[in-house]
Amino acid sequence: MDMTGVIGIVISAISLVVAIHQTILKHKIERHQHADIWTNIAITVRTFDSLDQIQKIIRADNDKILAIDSKMIIELAGEIANARRGTVDQWRQLLKQAVLSEQKYNEETIQRWADEGKLENKWRIEQAHKLLGPNNACKKK
Repeated sequence: MDMTGVIGIVISAISLVVAIHQTILKHKIERHQHADIWTNIAITVRTFDSLDQIQKIIRADNDKILAIDSKMIIELAGEIANARRGTVDQWRQLLKQAVLSEQKYNEETIQRWADEGKLENKWRIEQAHKLLGPNNACKKK
């Protein structure tokens, strides 16, 4: 074997090691991103639930509160509704990111997420199902 052949083998071996290392790093980064997505979803859900709770309190004590300052309460209720809509939109975007981070997204994925408590109510499960269809907004390219 001449020197060119030896150099070619050495370069091939080095390339293989680099490729393996990059693949390992890529998978590690993907796992980290996936974990971050679900952490952000959990934070968003807590915000969403808190806003829902505030709305329930305002509705339940509406008569008492309106006697205090009806204009302020109406403005507060409007701002809470806006914040809630924004939180729902943020949750949907995060769900799309979670879908895209999956190798395979199907009914089994949704069921696994529900079993793991990531989709903890019927509405959230329905939103996940909306991303399955032929017009899937989350198709991988």
